[in-house]
Amino acid sequence: MLREFYSILQHFPPEFSAKIKHTKWNHFKWKALTLMKDPMSLSFYQQLLQDLKPATILEFGTFDGGSALWMEDVLGVLGVDCDIHT
Repeated sequence: MLREFYSILQHFPPEFSAKIKHTKWNHFKWKALTLMKDPMSLSFYQQLLQDLKPATILEFGTFDGGSALWMEDVLGVLGVDCDIHT
């Protein structure tokens, strides 16, 4: 799905595409930390966490830690005990 999204972006004027990318990477926050995932990806991750109920998550490429904090919060709501290493 992300591939389709990015292929669609190629048909927009470059300024519009740049604005979308800038907003995604610079303004999407979770508890004041940059969350470098778009809403579609978050929905996918939430479903994976709910279905798999992982005991351990290894995250590579941490920026501010917003994704790890988001996963911790989602897992807490789901009642899943999980160690997150980032």
